[in-house]
Amino acid sequence: MKKLHTIFKTCLLATSLFTAGAFFVLQANSTTETNTNTNLPRSSVNDIEEIQVEGDKTRLYYLYRMREAELDFYDAFNEINDVEDYRIICRLEKRTGSNMKYRVCYPQYLLQRWANETQDAMGGRNLGQLAQSAVRLPTLADIEFLVQRDKQKSLAHTEKLVKENPELMKKLVSLEEKRLQYEKAQATM
Repeated sequence: MKKLHTIFKTCLLATSLFTAGAFFVLQANSTTETNTNTNLPRSSVNDIEEIQVEGDKTRLYYLYRMREAELDFYDAFNEINDVEDYRIICRLEKRTGSNMKYRVCYPQYLLQRWANETQDAMGGRNLGQLAQSAVRLPTLADIEFLVQRDKQKSLAHTEKLVKENPELMKKLVSLEEKRLQYEKAQATM
């Protein structure tokens, strides 16, 4: 039994030495070959770890940049604008069925008309009475339909201000560039 154990150890040692010797010879042969483009050994060039990093910005990144440019434009517009009805008001609103708030911006004339139409629809009733009646409150789509003429006047006024003020023009161009970047990101993702 002791003899078998000694033979096994000898075979294991010989196999280890042979494997190590073969590895050493292979390694020696590979380091002596050189790359034709450099004077470095070929194995050194092949052993260099290559890492590729690709940076993609998310759609959300472009959306935030567009919204930021939009707010910058509205702020600049409101500073220059002298017609109170065309002033842009931004606020946070919750969507129906959600607690998440999002920013919306409306011109003052739209908000004023919406408030007036809502008051007319309620007819002096409180919310409890309104729920029992068949009265329908105006929606944003309803109000947008009602203020079409005001919107045309507002756009003409805005166009005039943009043409007269180069800083406002820059902000409008920036907004458009960011909007196009966002649309491009949306199409590719």
